[in-house]
Amino acid sequence: MTPAAPPAPAAPPTLPPAHNVREGAGLIWGKLDAWLHNFVLFIPNLVLGLIVALIFVVAAYALGVAMRQTVRRAGRHDLAHMLSSFAFWVTLFIGFLSVLTVLLPSMQPGDIFTSLGVGSVALG
Repeated sequence: MTPAAPPAPAAPPTLPPAHNVREGAGLIWGKLDAWLHNFVLFIPNLVLGLIVALIFVVAAYALGVAMRQTVRRAGRHDLAHMLSSFAFWVTLFIGFLSVLTVLLPSMQPGDIFTSLGVGSVALG
């Protein structure tokens, strides 16, 4: 048996070609400009999302107060507090889903329910 030849030394790594610093700065400014442009295009969605959120907060408060007063007339103060709180939070949750739909147009409320696993719990 003949001895095996020693392995050949590895070739030194090659360095990428040197770039000009101005090219890197130009890439950074280009990326920042694109982000700013996309943010400016997103401002109407933000304003509309704030308006929808405000509408749902006012509606949730009004629904909670109306529910509380309606059930208190029947003499059930504890039930009034529980039902008004439940109505308030359900309305806020629906408002949150609506605001998400405004801010992220590709996301639909059905997709959100599916990702939360609500459908599988309801079917189970």
